[in-house]
Amino acid sequence: MRAPAADATDTENQQAPHAAAVGDRPPPIAVRAIDGTPLTLATGKVTLLVFWATWSEPDKKELIQVERMVARFGTEKLAVIALSIDDEADRIAEFAQTYGLRFPIAWDAGHRFAATYRVASDPSTYVIDRSGIIRFVHSGYHDEEAVEIAAEIESLTR
Repeated sequence: MRAPAADATDTENQQAPHAAAVGDRPPPIAVRAIDGTPLTLATGKVTLLVFWATWSEPDKKELIQVERMVARFGTEKLAVIALSIDDEADRIAEFAQTYGLRFPIAWDAGHRFAATYRVASDPSTYVIDRSGIIRFVHSGYHDEEAVEIAAEIESLTR
């Protein structure tokens, strides 16, 4: 399910007293990728923030599509942070290698960020514009989701 873009009404919102939603400035993310690289939300690029799990078939389908989007748009225009909500980190690196995922992947230990964003389902994908405002939110995954997300990225990178 996709939420349409809206004007930001509280662009200074950093703690999200409600679920992170369209028009909000997303709560900050500071985590280390599975390769040890520090990750934060990008500025100046469209960013996909994806909450996912290794055991979920829809999540696997979406992450494969996200890899294709990175190839299409390039890392100059598109940043990705994929946060695994698995209870343990032991399968995440193998999962990424198996499916050829080269974008930054991290473990959301204790579901800290998922709780802050109040993620209701997985996958949950936040499309954040270059100025740092959430413009679209996708909850769950369906076969046309990748087409919708790619169109949203396209609209935000023009």
